[in-house]
Amino acid sequence: MADNLEKSILSTLAFYDILGLPLTGFEIQKYLIRHRPLAAGHLDIELSDVLEALENSEFLKSKIGQKLGFYFLSGRDYLAVSRIEKQKLADLKWRKLRRLVFLLRGFPFVKMAMVTGSLAFGNVKDESDFDILIFAKSGRIWTVRFLTTLFFWTLGLRRSEKNTRDKICLNHYLAEDALEIKSRNLYEAQAYARFLPVLENEVGFYRKFCAANAWMGDWLVYWPEKFADCEAGDVAGQKKVKVSRLLDFKRRSLEIMLGGKMGDLLEKTLKKIQLRHIERHPLKDKIGGRIVASDGELEFHPELHSRKILEEYERRSTTIDKF
Repeated sequence: MADNLEKSILSTLAFYDILGLPLTGFEIQKYLIRHRPLAAGHLDIELSDVLEALENSEFLKSKIGQKLGFYFLSGRDYLAVSRIEKQKLADLKWRKLRRLVFLLRGFPFVKMAMVTGSLAFGNVKDESDFDILIFAKSGRIWTVRFLTTLFFWTLGLRRSEKNTRDKICLNHYLAEDALEIKSRNLYEAQAYARFLPVLENEVGFYRKFCAANAWMGDWLVYWPEKFADCEAGDVAGQKKVKVSRLLDFKRRSLEIMLGGKMGDLLEKTLKKIQLRHIERHPLKDKIGGRIVASDGELEFHPELHSRKILEEYERRSTTIDKF
């Protein structure tokens, strides 16, 4: 019978197999799923423990394969080559994205920006866009959305239905007093664990985000230990955009100008205009999507692919539970 760690490794590889992604040994440990037998209690699992199980477990040998440094479910060898090709493309897209995100340093009330979606997973295609989650100062989320949307639209960089390649998709905003993610499941835990802060205008803001979402430890073995005390620089590494004194000065100046009653009036006006537009949008009430429009969160995902992924994972998990 398989032990808890072996089942957890197989669960993790099964989840990422649905996404078409093989994992390195380090990634398996980093995103290790807290499988049902691991649901209670703390586990101190080192990278050496994971590598030992991958190399020597009789249970795993018949169920997983290894190629080019990646592990995957048995019979899925081609995913290793595919992952390398995707990584090459992702590296190119990262360089383009960092140049665009750098411009956000000068925007007032932007606390942090995180890369989400396919680029965060390293699961990109040539036509993939850039999904960005922007964190705004409380009481200024509507202003931030209006200014960022207008800016990228004016430059022709905003994503549209017919033009997605390397375009900015601004589909999610969170206010600094609403950092806790409301939608909680395995997919969301895996996704937010992979999202990278590429811009942090307030030092330690990513740490606040991690602390507000300790619930991810219910799904991931290492969320509390690896992320609760993290700093954005430790996670994003070289992907963070550079500091710009000029843009920082511009941002602070605009925040002073729009921080008082005039800013409050602008926020109310922009909220009214945007809410009217959201209410009229044909996809607002589409079944299976998630549209949120509040002072704490603005999210626009008329289609959620996570549901199908979770259903498929649950089906596979039933088989793993039998071992």
